[in-house]
Amino acid sequence: MGQVTNDKIRRVLATGDYVEKRNMLSSLADWFEYPDPDIKGFDEIINLLIDFVVESDDDKLKQEAFDAIVMAQFAQNMENIDFSKIEANVENASPNTQSRFIDVLGYTFDRKYLPTILRYKDHENPVVRESVYDVMEEFGLIKPE
Repeated sequence: MGQVTNDKIRRVLATGDYVEKRNMLSSLADWFEYPDPDIKGFDEIINLLIDFVVESDDDKLKQEAFDAIVMAQFAQNMENIDFSKIEANVENASPNTQSRFIDVLGYTFDRKYLPTILRYKDHENPVVRESVYDVMEEFGLIKPE
């Protein structure tokens, strides 16, 4: 990502137009794809992304932000990140993004989020149910099909 500062990321996510936001989120996902313990201000960037998915009304941009968060969850050290804002907003998420909220909580591999995740195992949306069952498999609560 070169010389992109956290202030620039914050500014684009807050005031940029759709294309600027999409480009920034896509670049962040690419940046997080490979392990790099030296990303300056990494925790702050992830917290900016969490705030964005909780506050944004644009489901397409939320999906882009979730892609960046998930990429980071697989390649970066996330032990200092608090996902409680994600957990607190599963219920309020749109049907299009609710499964992504559950995915992100599941990828923390932290059992403290299981009660929230399991509340959605009988959800009317099959995509949400599938996310819950994927988490249940990851935690060994059910056997893979």
